Amino acid sequence: MAAIPLGLTGALAGHLLMGLPINPMSMMGLFALTGIIVNDSIILVTTFKNLRADGVEARQAIEDAVCARLRPVVVTSITTIAGLSFLMLEQAPVAAIYTPLAAAICFGLAYGTVLVLLVIPALLSAIVEAGDRAPLWMQRMLRPRKKPARDAEAELLGEGAASRP
Repeated sequence: MAAIPLGLTGALAGHLLMGLPINPMSMMGLFALTGIIVNDSIILVTTFKNLRADGVEARQAIEDAVCARLRPVVVTSITTIAGLSFLMLEQAPVAAIYTPLAAAICFGLAYGTVLVLLVIPALLSAIVEAGDRAPLWMQRMLRPRKKPARDAEAELLGEGAASRP
């Protein structure tokens, strides 16, 4: 949720830079942008949590998560921005209604992607540093989970650990 303001500030700056008013199409662009930015953050944090579950130390897990998700996040953002930039820069009166939507997504995504890759790891690092002083929900997020002893299929079939090869 901390990533949402990151994208919104970029979208608002883009509107200011292009001289566009905030209208209902801008708001639709902000909603779409929020979904994209939150998705980028979720895949980064999920990768971090999976690495922690595998027993990787917190700082190394942050670094590995950013390295592992850098290319997918950047490529997705670049292709979205490239696709919408034509709509954003179109001068035809028919396309003018969609210009604020495209501007909100393009500028917000460009700014938000960079900040997601910088701020979210910094927040995770700060939470790790806080350690025991962090709220309980943050401690649960950072604590590595143990892998289940039995897989779900064996449990459904009623097979115990003794019947495994």
